Amino acid sequence: MGHGYRKVRVSVGSATYEVPALRRAASDFPSDRRVQLLHLHGSLSFWADPNTNVYAKLDTGFLETYGLWKAVRDGELDERPVVVLANQRDKSDHVKQYPFSLAYQVFEERLAQANYWLIIGYSFRDSCVNERLRATFADREASGKPRVLVATYGASPTTRDVERAMGWGAEDGDSSDWLTVFRDGADALRESSAWTAFSS
Repeated sequence: MGHGYRKVRVSVGSATYEVPALRRAASDFPSDRRVQLLHLHGSLSFWADPNTNVYAKLDTGFLETYGLWKAVRDGELDERPVVVLANQRDKSDHVKQYPFSLAYQVFEERLAQANYWLIIGYSFRDSCVNERLRATFADREASGKPRVLVATYGASPTTRDVERAMGWGAEDGDSSDWLTVFRDGADALRESSAWTAFSS
């Protein structure tokens, strides 16, 4: 979400610093990158000034060096971290606002383009994320459903939990044509037959 070259100015005390801006549009993301990191619910490194509508990405070194957390606690700073800290009911309202809305937009676009979905360490309990997965999955023709590999550790989530999150009902039949749930953890995934089948 941090822009590669666009900068914004952030004031700390009497000094002003140039730091990376947050991306403002889907077109700000490089189109030639196979991997994109989207913080769907923000990050403690995303900061905003409500008075100036400036959104910045501050690395942890910057936060520590200039004592931003202490300045917030002491009421000396208007800027605040941009994160979703809400229950499931309120979260759906929060994610409609920038920068979360942009992250979700790009997430949906990339899901729509991808024929392989690798999902690691996700509980399938977040209704906002599940809604995007379900909608994008449903929009794909039966013959064009993505292959989905879920890597988890242990019995949760169940295969049925994943199917429900994707909107796959009992009437849709067996999901094994498109879904594999690997239960030995992410560390063991690369050497597994599940990964070999998924990536070939």
